[in-house]
Amino acid sequence: MNQLLSASFWFDVRPLPFARVPLWIALGLFVAAVIFAIACVIIRNKKTGPLAWKVWSKLLHWAFSFGLVGLLLTFFKEERIVYLGMRLWMILWAAICLVWLGFVLKFVLVETPKIKEEKRKQEEIKKYLP
Repeated sequence: MNQLLSASFWFDVRPLPFARVPLWIALGLFVAAVIFAIACVIIRNKKTGPLAWKVWSKLLHWAFSFGLVGLLLTFFKEERIVYLGMRLWMILWAAICLVWLGFVLKFVLVETPKIKEEKRKQEEIKKYLP
């Protein structure tokens, strides 16, 4: 536990590679994100409205970036590439992706219903206009 609190642990320029189980968990997570991104492309390209297109595009960009950069950082760590394989980059990337996912979910859960309601009100008003 003391090791997790020391700066030398996080800023070690030549950290040891992952153990077997964490490696497979990380690889599985990042490959699943890339597969989810491919699924987002397929769903997005179906005939959907502009709002659905925007939602699926945001999810696609998040998942593809998360998976691809995560795989790249895992490769750097496994090959013990100096500076690029530091533990700090993986933690920093995870934090960035969590914040990014928070913004995407905020758009999906908060802003999308507002946009739908506004669109419904506009259609209601247009119904009475010549």
